Amino acid sequence: MWILLNTAAPADCSEQPKVLPCIEHILLYKVTISTTWLRSLFSTLLLLDHTVTCKLEKCNITWVVEDAVRGSDTTTDTSLMFFKNEFTILETESYSPGLWGAHRGLNIKRLSLIGGINDCYAIRKEWMLQSLSSLTHWDTLNIEVNLDSPGLWEAVHGLNIKRLSLMGGLRGLYVIHAESMSQSLASLKKLDTLSIEVKYYNPALWEALHGLNIKSLNLSGGLSNYSNEESILLPSLKKLETLSLCVHMYIGIKLPQTLKHFNVYCSALLPSELREHLDTLSACTQALEFKIEFGCASSDVVPLTRIPPEEYTAIQQELGTSKNVAVK
Repeated sequence: MWILLNTAAPADCSEQPKVLPCIEHILLYKVTISTTWLRSLFSTLLLLDHTVTCKLEKCNITWVVEDAVRGSDTTTDTSLMFFKNEFTILETESYSPGLWGAHRGLNIKRLSLIGGINDCYAIRKEWMLQSLSSLTHWDTLNIEVNLDSPGLWEAVHGLNIKRLSLMGGLRGLYVIHAESMSQSLASLKKLDTLSIEVKYYNPALWEALHGLNIKSLNLSGGLSNYSNEESILLPSLKKLETLSLCVHMYIGIKLPQTLKHFNVYCSALLPSELREHLDTLSACTQALEFKIEFGCASSDVVPLTRIPPEEYTAIQQELGTSKNVAVK
């Protein structure tokens, strides 16, 4: 079914957009719409019990302040996805003021910003800040960004969220503005879960994480570049209870005393590295649940060199004889 909008005049907020309950895909092509009309459409789609995708191509979004047209975006191209109070911006050429204004104050629990987030400076930064701070019912923010910026951390500062995920895209997250990131993360008073995807070791990242009051930390990507000579220092995270690592090769770690759950996913792990992992854990004085999944291989050369699983089984059997260890 195709529905043709009258493009001669911008759609206004005089009435709620008509949306079929079974609709799954919406395409808005070369139409002029206001932020209030678009916000009403988004609000309606968030009430549906199935996934809906909405694509805007070459659209002109007008925004209004105090009953006067403030401005418009001449070309807005973006793809959006909605599912039960979850709002995802899949891809966009740029985060325009009109697009930020359209999801201001929405009743959402989870917001994901995938792609184009680096374009958030000048007026876009202000609109991003106003839009994110207006979301009062949400608890989760996912952001894909390759390179951080002061404007990004300013917009995230003080948000009322419990979970934050920073994804790095194809190139991985690389932190330059460590101080701004640190101040922003410290201002998230309700934050208890932080997930970060990196590609290369970056000292500024660990500096920004120092002393956070989070309970769960998930780290994935190129952490192994850091760990051959020294381990990741986590004792500054005084409230950390769950740590999950997804890495390509073995890394040494120093665990905080508050840790209760430790999950490791490793592409390749030598038997000697597995034993070193277990020796580190045996030094812990607290009760700790440890889960590890790994490839039976050596990561010293490419392609990976496979190692017989029997060499790991012997270590598992030794572990099972320990009095203070329960193997599942």
